[in-house]
Amino acid sequence: MTNPYLSIWFRTSRTINSVLLRKVRFNYHIPILLSCLSLFFDQFTDPIGIGTVYSLLLIFIGIILGYLFITQLWPWLILQVGKIWNGKSEKPELLLIIGLGQIPVVVILMEQILFSAFGKVISDFEVNIALQWIVWVFYMRTMVIGLSKIQGFGYGIALLNLVLAIMPFFILKLLIS
Repeated sequence: MTNPYLSIWFRTSRTINSVLLRKVRFNYHIPILLSCLSLFFDQFTDPIGIGTVYSLLLIFIGIILGYLFITQLWPWLILQVGKIWNGKSEKPELLLIIGLGQIPVVVILMEQILFSAFGKVISDFEVNIALQWIVWVFYMRTMVIGLSKIQGFGYGIALLNLVLAIMPFFILKLLIS
């Protein structure tokens, strides 16, 4: 039995197989909630001056909205794009893969907590750029390998599935800015 929080880093394919076959217990909610907390971690310092109670409420609402995005909208988009190539996965399988993909993102939260222990609260954008790239590479690797397994795709189509699923957000960001 392997611990997915440790084995996902270097035994990605084996970890994904173990989780999908239910040989290993894995609760995808934990890494998703922790990665959402990382997005709003800098709100603990009340940067917009609204008070501690309101900052905590803002953090709570942000975590809930992030969780809903990651567990509802993101899987739906990936599944819709996957239908172009006759993808075979279901939402529960995809949520396991997304949860495994969020494990590397938790490292950013660890750096934020470490900095806050020394009196400097940083946002997820202020995290070391090298660490962000490493986390991104491990996230994408986990997602591509996982999608290829559950959708029945090769790695190229799995990567294309991810890129096309995120495109609406890039277009929306371009239209807003």
